[in-house]
Amino acid sequence: NEEVSELSNYLYDAYSFKLANELLKNIERIVGVSNLEPIRVYTEWESLIGSLITRLESAKYEVKLASRYIDVRVIKTLYEIAKKGVPIYMITNKENDPERVKQYLGLLSNEELKALATKFYTLPNVNVRSYYVPYSFIIIDVEDVGVEVIDSSRKSFIFGVHFKSPIIASKLSEHFNRIYEPAESDRVIESLKEEVKREWV
Repeated sequence: NEEVSELSNYLYDAYSFKLANELLKNIERIVGVSNLEPIRVYTEWESLIGSLITRLESAKYEVKLASRYIDVRVIKTLYEIAKKGVPIYMITNKENDPERVKQYLGLLSNEELKALATKFYTLPNVNVRSYYVPYSFIIIDVEDVGVEVIDSSRKSFIFGVHFKSPIIASKLSEHFNRIYEPAESDRVIESLKEEVKREWV
């Protein structure tokens, strides 16, 4: 059983890497660059989050994040870099509002996490809007890029790919701006802010 499990994991990783390379080839064709190499392919959510946090900690100029998820560890890291004055732009997934409400209620039920969310989302350099996010992606300092690849039929995470390319980061940043511009205020975040205001009165 252990050998079968190891073989299964190996085949899954190999398949994910093949898909990642196909993804990069498509990106190369679309934007007219060549020889992009992924720094790493992440087939496990935990390893992806660990790497993302490490990369975020080195952010100096700007972070743009479009995400289908809420991860407290990422919020904590974003809060720390936002306190240093780094502008944070976020697009949350409008399609996932009911699930996000449930997640935020979980945040609010914990006093420590509630305090964190309150401090983070009320910082003047943290800008959050809501739109339809089919897959998560992040651009750090217009150089570092992370993209989620999903199973479109189940809308579930398959793997994430991370690479550095100022050209791709710039293109993806432009894409982010195009969907950020028409995006609405995040109703869940605004409700959180309103609750905080009522508590302060």
